Amino acid sequence: MGIATEVYVAIVSCVLSSIGSFLIILLNLRFSDYRSNFFRKLIWVLSSYDFLLTVLFFFPQSNKNSCKFQSYALVFAGSMAPNFSFCIAIITYLNISKNYPIWKLAKISIYLHAVSFCASLGIMIFSLFTAQVGPYPETYWCFIHGRLAKGFYYGTIWISCLGSTIMYLLIVKKITQVSRAIERMMNVEDAKKRREVLQSQIRMSIIPLSLIITWFFPSIRRGREIFSPDSKEIPWLNILQSLTNPLQGFLDCIVFVFCSKYSRDKLYELFCCKEWKKSSPMKVIGLSHDKKTPLLISAEEFMSNSSQKEADPVISLSESINNN
Repeated sequence: MGIATEVYVAIVSCVLSSIGSFLIILLNLRFSDYRSNFFRKLIWVLSSYDFLLTVLFFFPQSNKNSCKFQSYALVFAGSMAPNFSFCIAIITYLNISKNYPIWKLAKISIYLHAVSFCASLGIMIFSLFTAQVGPYPETYWCFIHGRLAKGFYYGTIWISCLGSTIMYLLIVKKITQVSRAIERMMNVEDAKKRREVLQSQIRMSIIPLSLIITWFFPSIRRGREIFSPDSKEIPWLNILQSLTNPLQGFLDCIVFVFCSKYSRDKLYELFCCKEWKKSSPMKVIGLSHDKKTPLLISAEEFMSNSSQKEADPVISLSESINNN
């Protein structure tokens, strides 16, 4: 397994990630009702950073100036994606667990986006003054060199990954409370609601898992370079890094598009049949102030009367638990 294998694997991964990010961006641009959902707008922004990251991998360095541009751009885009994922995790937690209204979350999201942007910009500027740039001998791409800059870069990324994991564990805990509340009044008709809760737990677990998958092998590889710079390269580790590092856009597409029936219907409408019959709208967990279509799954019906044919007004998970 040589340099060609690593490059080919990275390009395949970049193609998948670019397609995934592009689908999310395209759905938001094409359908006004789709992007009217507050949480989908956040995923739209995240997909834009994922798309920027993967596009940079398609242009191997050709001269000194392009090498510098690619190195610093990869530092910015590579840290911005997990940082903004952490922001989304915080906002989701505030919405589901703390019952924050959408208008307040919109203001908070602006500040969090600014903080994550400045953090990534700060990492890039820090690398500009403390690290050298150049192509890696085992690849065709350029990146920063230097133990201090790499430690700062990957340390920030793993803080974001750890924070995202904690937030989503708290979200799953909240969903579990709803699940137990349903079990206490379980009957045959409520069994479907129970399954929906379990599905939401699985989907919530995928989000931080995608971050860990994306950055696990790159962190091991660069960690060896930081703490043991004279160690011998491990070919299979290099291949795994090339496979997973650009893959976040594809994983996000799996979670937010292919795991959402509403998004799948929109894709079918976009590519297959413009007159596709719209499915019944699904509601986002905790979106008590946004009756638009969903991000993940239906939560409106979790605690509603199963005998009603029409869905009750949207209520938050917190209200559902407190009322039962």
